[in-house]
Amino acid sequence: MIKNLQNPIDDIFDEENLAEDFLDTRTVKLSELSSNQKRLVKKLLHEQQQQQLLLKRAQDKKEKEQKELEKLRHEKEDLEFVQELILKGKIDLEK
Repeated sequence: MIKNLQNPIDDIFDEENLAEDFLDTRTVKLSELSSNQKRLVKKLLHEQQQQQLLLKRAQDKKEKEQKELEKLRHEKEDLEFVQELILKGKIDLEK
């Protein structure tokens, strides 16, 4: 079967070809795409940006929670230390 090589972009959507193989061998200019393909590119890029933003927010939230957890651990250690001093009578509460 001889394929139409006039528009290699159409090969991306051919069932016999994998888009990955095509994109690994050639860089496609946006101007070479049909209007529908351009729309899909923009849509996918927007979705990727949204996913990256969500991942960044989740990462920032996790880091903030880890810092808060570390702060609470230190407060707990300080509290246990002070309680031990009080129980052993090693602290003068009148000063």
